[in-house]
Amino acid sequence: MINKKGQLLLMAGIMMCVTVMVVSISISHSVTLGQKQGENHDLTPMISMVVNHFPTHLNWAIDEANLSSNDTEEFNIEQISSLFIESGDEFESLFVENGYALSLSISNITTFTDDSSSYSIIYSLYLTDGEQEVTLSQTEVVSIS
Repeated sequence: MINKKGQLLLMAGIMMCVTVMVVSISISHSVTLGQKQGENHDLTPMISMVVNHFPTHLNWAIDEANLSSNDTEEFNIEQISSLFIESGDEFESLFVENGYALSLSISNITTFTDDSSSYSIIYSLYLTDGEQEVTLSQTEVVSIS
């Protein structure tokens, strides 16, 4: 026969195990609800980051490429298109690392002025976090020396 202190110790151990299991399940359930239902999916900061910083990065890339207004229009458009794709790939990979899917796609590049020193780039921006998605059309004017 087990003595009363042993029975009390056994019951206390069982109660502690049950309590730990209930608390663990409750926390796990709350976290799951937070991830699936109660989260606030606000893409505004991510969109603002792309809209504010991508054009600056693209202008920097164009400046670094030393494009000249003396080059042919076709050559400059081809180079700007290539630099856009490279800059877009950099942004897209940074967003993927942080759990967002970003796609930047050129729609059109045209000469903005008669002297071929400025170009208008029309592109689309697609951003999603898996729950919400946003598609925007953007226009950026870039200048070359």
